[in-house]
Amino acid sequence: MAATLRDLARFGLLFTKNRGAGQRAVISEQILKRIFTSRGGADENGMLPLTYQWDLLSDKGELAKGGWAGQLLYINRDKDVIIAYSGTNQTDNPKPEPLPCRVIANTFF
Repeated sequence: MAATLRDLARFGLLFTKNRGAGQRAVISEQILKRIFTSRGGADENGMLPLTYQWDLLSDKGELAKGGWAGQLLYINRDKDVIIAYSGTNQTDNPKPEPLPCRVIANTFF
């Protein structure tokens, strides 16, 4: 998907629980429940089996998808937090780094 950072964050809004006044859900709760429950239970770290193209699914309502050179969309449904950032890596295979989005979501929201 080619999108601006702002549009990527707006895409993330489709997966949050709380909507603005008068807004209806684009993705139904039934579909979201299926994403989080159709592949079995969480492992010892709270991670669900990877499914539906997401790179991270957790039993705490988190979704994340990475892109080329470090781009990332992180969604925490329970806290209604979306974090989107662009990558600046010079390679398509950067060294893995800890996911700071969880720390941001848990510290500030």
